[in-house]
Amino acid sequence: MNAHHAKATLDGQNIYNACCTLRVEFSKLTSLNVKYNNDKSRDFTRLDLPSGDGQPTMDPALTAAFGETSNT
Repeated sequence: MNAHHAKATLDGQNIYNACCTLRVEFSKLTSLNVKYNNDKSRDFTRLDLPSGDGQPTMDPALTAAFGETSNT
């Protein structure tokens, strides 16, 4: 799955029935600096990043399912 497909699939979807609508947009920044791989931020191209909050980093086998070139 690539970023365009993920955006098209998720934008406008509801987390719960008829509420908590997701609004997904690409960053307007020219450069992003992801410091941690956790539930708030993740760079799938940088498996070496710390979790920053005591949580373990993502299992490399699971990361492979997302593809090596995905970036969030």
